[in-house]
Amino acid sequence: MQPCLIPVALPDALAWASGSLNDRDLVSRSPLLPQAIFLINLPDLASARPALRLMLHWWQRGAVVMIARTSNDVVDDHLIKRGFVPTLREERGNKTAYRFLGGPDQLNAWLAPLTRRSKCI
Repeated sequence: MQPCLIPVALPDALAWASGSLNDRDLVSRSPLLPQAIFLINLPDLASARPALRLMLHWWQRGAVVMIARTSNDVVDDHLIKRGFVPTLREERGNKTAYRFLGGPDQLNAWLAPLTRRSKCI
């Protein structure tokens, strides 16, 4: 399964992270100009590279916050290590999933490998 990213409005991203907005409403109210990125699926860290390129695309167009849901312990730990905050725990079938919220600093940290300037002269 491939990672999927959708640009969403910042107030909707915050409402989703707190559990007061469901996925369908979050996506259906998506703005033309992105304020936040909704990372729908990141099954493992190996999938992060294509997701980073999509994030960079939306970041360059104005997104400043990222929200995500994951049920993979390795991905969860990676998000927490990068400063993302788990905001809600969900039981989804036989798995426990967490919703995460990352502000501008966390989004910039995730995009650093793609935005870092080369030190070569």
